[in-house]
Amino acid sequence: MRSPKGCAPTSVIGQVVPNNPAAAVRGPKHVVKTGKTPVLEGAQWRKLLASIPDMTLRNMRDRALIATLTYSFARIGAALNMKVEDLRPRGAGWSIRLHAAGAALHAPLTEGFTELQPW
Repeated sequence: MRSPKGCAPTSVIGQVVPNNPAAAVRGPKHVVKTGKTPVLEGAQWRKLLASIPDMTLRNMRDRALIATLTYSFARIGAALNMKVEDLRPRGAGWSIRLHAAGAALHAPLTEGFTELQPW
């Protein structure tokens, strides 16, 4: 047995009814409330950042990029477009200026960012 919405197009094509009365009816929207991306805990992030040695410029760049993504929740494209001037002190914390989608956004960094030592 078919639902009225599934049966109506067949009835319109067969000219049983002049128009489809179910065409205006919309189904429920699909809403995802939880993401599937695994989230690391604070201790796991600190362990990840500590595992990157800061001996070379490349390693310091990678460490800074991972820390920026972690503590600002920025997208990778916006983080890659950053310049040194985009990191600014704001009150007791720090904020960064992100250039994404043609607009500049100011994002505060979370508390753990200040614990990081020189990059």
